[in-house]
Amino acid sequence: MAENAKRVQSALADANSVAQEVLSAMRTVFSFASEARELDRYSSAVQRHYELNVRQTAISGTHSQKYSG
Repeated sequence: MAENAKRVQSALADANSVAQEVLSAMRTVFSFASEARELDRYSSAVQRHYELNVRQTAISGTHSQKYSG
């Protein structure tokens, strides 16, 4: 459970990193017409975070049902 929680946090950090990179280099992204590529990078990172978060929620729910009685 704790290992997946670390993965969830790492995936969120990755998504935030991509967003920060793009926002800080907005002119460069526009000048190379890389908007679609950067959107794909960010979407992939957010999707990874989402999938891990769903998994973490399922793990937490199973764990709490198992030990709640």
